[in-house]
Amino acid sequence: VSFAPAEQMEKILGTKIGAATVFSSLLDQEQRVQIVFDRDVLEEEWYGCSDGTTTGYMKVRTEDIRGRFLPFAKHIPEIINV
Repeated sequence: VSFAPAEQMEKILGTKIGAATVFSSLLDQEQRVQIVFDRDVLEEEWYGCSDGTTTGYMKVRTEDIRGRFLPFAKHIPEIINV
């Protein structure tokens, strides 16, 4: 899995490298960003991610991210096995 150059991430998602978060998908109105999850991550009850900064983090139920939030943000995640 690779990430976009810093300038492109900031332009598309408004986040810096190290602060990318699934919640930034709300800013991707054109669905140019592909959300990718490892299958093992989706099997966990809780999902931890950045709050959009490099210093803050949050914990959310994984099923809410996949089943509620991402459909709302109009992003269908790619599931991979690592």
